[in-house]
Amino acid sequence: MGMGIFEPVEIGGLRLKNRLVRSATWEGIAAPDGGIDASASGHLAAAGLSGGF
Repeated sequence: MGMGIFEPVEIGGLRLKNRLVRSATWEGIAAPDGGIDASASGHLAAAGLSGGF
């Protein structure tokens, strides 16, 4: 049986806790260097808490 979406996975040396990943760049809220600031972090946290992740 294959791996489930809630199991850890490693992709190209990046270890992910599960397969549900959301990029700040997709939302257009990333900083020019690709990082996120407090505002973007708050937006992603709110989306996760509301189930809109």
